[in-house]
Amino acid sequence: MPLHLNSRLLSAYRRTSHAAGGVVIGIAVLVMAGWLFDIPAFKTILPGLATMKANTALAFGLIAISLLLVSSNHENLWVRIVSNACAAFAILIAVLTLSEYVFRVDLGIDQLLFKDTSIPETLHPGRMAAVTALNLSLLGFATLILNRRQYWWPVQVFGFGTLLVSVVALIGYAYGVPSLYDFSPYSSVAIHTAFAFFMLCVGILFARPEQGMMKIFSNDSIAGVMARRLMPAAIVFPFVLGWLLLTGERMGLYNSTFRLVLFTMSTVIVFAVLIWWNAGLLQNADVVRQQTQLQLSESREREAAILYTSLDAVITIDHEGRVLEFNPAAQKTFGYERAEVLGREMSELIIPFSFREQHRKGLAKYLATGEGPILGKRIELTGMRADRSEFPLELTITPIGMGEQTIFTGFLRDITERKRAEEELRKHAFHTQALADFSSTLAAVRLDLQAALDVTAQHAAGLIGDACVIRLVSDNRTWLEVASLYHPKSTTLASLRELWKPNPRRLDAGLESQVIQTGQPVLLPVISPEQLRSIVPSTERSVLERISIHSLLVIPLAAHGEVLGTLTLTRDQPNRPYTMEDQIFLHDIADRASLSIVNARLFKAMQQLNNQLEQRVIERTAQLQESEEKFSKAFLASPAAVAIASLPDGRYLNVNESLARLTGYSREELLGRTSAELGLVDAATDARLMEAIRRHGSAHNVEVQIRTKSKQVAEVLTSVEQMELSGQPCLLSVNFDITGRKRAEVELQKAKLELEAANRELESFSYSVSHDLRAPLRGIDGYSQALLEDYGEQLPAEGQRYLGRIRSSTQRMATLIDDLLNLAHVTRVQLNFVPVNLTHLAESILSELQRIHPERRVQWSVAPNLMVQGDQRLLEVVLENLLNNAWKYTSRQERARIEFGSKQEGEETIYLVRDNGAGFDMAYADKLFGAFQRLHTVSEFPGTGIGLATVQRILQRHGGRIWAEGVVDEGATFFFTLPALKAAPVKVEPKEEASILKRAKEII
Repeated sequence: MPLHLNSRLLSAYRRTSHAAGGVVIGIAVLVMAGWLFDIPAFKTILPGLATMKANTALAFGLIAISLLLVSSNHENLWVRIVSNACAAFAILIAVLTLSEYVFRVDLGIDQLLFKDTSIPETLHPGRMAAVTALNLSLLGFATLILNRRQYWWPVQVFGFGTLLVSVVALIGYAYGVPSLYDFSPYSSVAIHTAFAFFMLCVGILFARPEQGMMKIFSNDSIAGVMARRLMPAAIVFPFVLGWLLLTGERMGLYNSTFRLVLFTMSTVIVFAVLIWWNAGLLQNADVVRQQTQLQLSESREREAAILYTSLDAVITIDHEGRVLEFNPAAQKTFGYERAEVLGREMSELIIPFSFREQHRKGLAKYLATGEGPILGKRIELTGMRADRSEFPLELTITPIGMGEQTIFTGFLRDITERKRAEEELRKHAFHTQALADFSSTLAAVRLDLQAALDVTAQHAAGLIGDACVIRLVSDNRTWLEVASLYHPKSTTLASLRELWKPNPRRLDAGLESQVIQTGQPVLLPVISPEQLRSIVPSTERSVLERISIHSLLVIPLAAHGEVLGTLTLTRDQPNRPYTMEDQIFLHDIADRASLSIVNARLFKAMQQLNNQLEQRVIERTAQLQESEEKFSKAFLASPAAVAIASLPDGRYLNVNESLARLTGYSREELLGRTSAELGLVDAATDARLMEAIRRHGSAHNVEVQIRTKSKQVAEVLTSVEQMELSGQPCLLSVNFDITGRKRAEVELQKAKLELEAANRELESFSYSVSHDLRAPLRGIDGYSQALLEDYGEQLPAEGQRYLGRIRSSTQRMATLIDDLLNLAHVTRVQLNFVPVNLTHLAESILSELQRIHPERRVQWSVAPNLMVQGDQRLLEVVLENLLNNAWKYTSRQERARIEFGSKQEGEETIYLVRDNGAGFDMAYADKLFGAFQRLHTVSEFPGTGIGLATVQRILQRHGGRIWAEGVVDEGATFFFTLPALKAAPVKVEPKEEASILKRAKEII
């Protein structure tokens, strides 16, 4: 069982060691002073006794200095070097002296420091005794290896051996027995030499009281207590008693026989008392031990219950860091079984490699010094599970003394979830503060649209990106135009401006188009160079070599249900992909920016309108102020409806004919009455005008609705000014009928739509002109055929091949013209909406394709009962084009499959045509429905590139839409929508209708 060392005793022993070293240094200094100043008392203590040699005093001083430095546990390298150097030099002096005795030579070191001029007592003046040199060499070597734990046995053997020699010499001096300290013909051991040896041995043995034999005197066990009690008595009592009895005999008080009897009786009595005293101590200790064992057993049972039910991981290790206990919570936390870890070093199991050395050093420092900066404290660190994954831990370490060794119990708690929650709170706080700062910055720029856009771009790039571009939808909703661009590096910003600024994007093409149409963000955490080139127009790809984009995030800017544009962020560095958290945060920024954009636009429009109205009022006011006469004439003859009313009742004092015409009342009917009595304006409008006049004295350019005598509603722009007329407060109101102007604006918009329709008719006309091209083409084809038939034998093979190519080209051109005419036809033909069975149409088309191509083995399926509302002739064209394409692009498949069906998304039915043919690259999906846009060459698959454009036009006229998904060599799926069976026909394209509504809102 390990011994429990008494820390108080250890500290006292170490202090004793330091004191002993200091005493030895003092003796060495006094002796050196005696030699230096020739003071015999310092060299011999008492006359007639042996002297301490100068070399002996020097060696004592060096060893004592080394002892003080070593026992301080100083970690400074230079301190260790000085300590070792002192011990080594003392050993050198002693070894050289011994070699002089052994080899009978004189090396000249005996009187090197001082000349020994005293009467020579030995054959070698100035030379220390051989036993002195031997003891010094042993003590110097013990000091040199004192800090090395593996050499504690030699240290204590040398220490106890030298201690025995010094005690023998001291007894010789005390009892007057010269043979115990005089080694003639060699030098004798001086009395202060023997005392210095005694103190130096005590200092060396007490410097490390926790090691070897000395730990018996340092522990709190019964053996330690008995050793500390009996050992001093066993040494001091016989020594003192013997000296007293010998002195009495020499004084003639008794003879040697009586002295022996007294010594024996005294020894028996003293040791009997000591044994009786210690027996009582052992008995009491045994009772306490039994009680302690009982309490310990109960404590261990409670400890085991706590240990195995604890929710925290509890790990106990010994002083070598090996696992002694590993509770179930620790097994669950770290993924080890208890049997796997017991006896193994803990640092190799649960401490990451980068922290293991630090852990071992901390453990070693505590064992050496008893100091541990983290003991008893709650700290956070990183742990490692059995699968080598790392996670955050909270740790508390408690040292427990177990005899001479210490064990450590650690209480560990997995704080991964807490750290995650703290990180979420930190991010939330950061986002909240960032949004608050952003909102305050937007508020600072107030209603400046460009400033709001620039602030948004700069904040968004600074918070979660490197580059930011804001695009806004143009007024005609055709283009996406760059409104603001930001990057912290000027060179990269210049390249981005070259890439984006001068080139607006079409609203119906590109990545931003997808965001605008769906209102949903696009997140590309990692974007490859190929993806980047696919979404950048070919004319701008050269700029990509000068910039770096590794992650992309596009968020719609939307307010009040309308998408205003897009906010795009990119990151320059790899390994920093955007996440859903970034997307949510950017949504918050976009929402605030969108409201700021709307407010700035509204303010700008109101400011322009207000300026116009103020200018009109200024002009009219200047005219009215020319003179009272002109005012009167202008009042009566003014085309504006003008009235003067009294305050505070608001009764008309005077009105002109324009107001009478506007309201439908005669001047006589108006005079003396109020607008409220006549029902011209409602009470809320009247109260609003009166409140503005009360606050500001006037109300300018206020739009109100007036209900005329015939119950018609007229839109009026009114300005009211407070004035005095003959000392009476009055109100002068000037009213302009703007009903006609607003109607004119509506008519203007209607004319615009008609003009757009005329443009489409013009386009149709141009296609009809192309119809006349077919006659020359037929002539070219016919004459080419006649030439081959009549003169083919006279033409060389190359000439015949040329004529064949002419015929092939004219036939292809004729096909193109037919397709163009069909495309023009579907945009002009009058729609006849009837219920249409798509199932019957699809089955009929596929059956005909199978009949025409009997060599093909195609597995096709058509969903039953697919009914829609539409023009049957045009919908048949849609299915012919889609199914013909599927049939054509599966021609290279051994097991071709074609499917026509539908699926439901919410309240909308989506129809689909799916095949397993050649497919296409989704990067070019936006080119599928453009005229002459083909993703495969004619040599691969024949065709003109008009079919899908025709399909799109037909579906748009029906109020539907079409899109496609595909994978190269794995097939394609075309999706389209049509009105439900009972839905009303759609006569205006969605974009046109949206444009009309927007313009109507602007006008109103």
